[in-house]
Amino acid sequence: REQMRSFLASARRVSPKMKVLPWIGGLRVGYRRQRQGTVDLDDLGQRQRIVAECRGLMDEGFDGVHVNVEPVPDGDVEFLALLRALRTAVGNGILSVSATRPGPFGLPFAPNFLWSPGYYGRVAAEADQLVVMAYDTALPTPSLYRRYLAYAARSMTRHLERSGRARVLIGIPTYDGTGLMHRADVENPENALAGLVAGLRGVGGGGTFEGVALYAE
Repeated sequence: REQMRSFLASARRVSPKMKVLPWIGGLRVGYRRQRQGTVDLDDLGQRQRIVAECRGLMDEGFDGVHVNVEPVPDGDVEFLALLRALRTAVGNGILSVSATRPGPFGLPFAPNFLWSPGYYGRVAAEADQLVVMAYDTALPTPSLYRRYLAYAARSMTRHLERSGRARVLIGIPTYDGTGLMHRADVENPENALAGLVAGLRGVGGGGTFEGVALYAE
């Protein structure tokens, strides 16, 4: 707590206009067999403890909270219940959410991989800010990744302008490494930003699109 207070005091001193949000959450229980997971969305008691902790963080002087529970499957109602409770705890502060990659529809055989537009609308109704995790897509080529980022920026901006007050940041990768889900020569800032610019060209989002969020592993 003392380290947290010292950090917050330093941030207020050097950049009074900067919004500071603590990052909360963790792996969802049952996500990986070899790792126990930290958040059980079905556990009402645990959700209540998360809400109480966030209320305490707001009392410490933060501007809101950023919620990152992974993975949340498309259509998960317990996650929506957590957000509704956090909405009350945060009050007039910022409720920011790490959001799974958007798709034109959900995938029943892989519900953790994409969120459908309908579920995005339900999350947006509870949140002030959605940070789209537009990486680890498993796309094999730079052109496909640029096209996906263009789709994500365009669809999120248009959809959320109609369905909620939440504003959008697109999370882009700044980390190296190559594996099944991420290829450093495909998913990188250059390709991501080129796709975002192409997707937003000519789209009047009415302030829905707020910027990018840099993700460093």
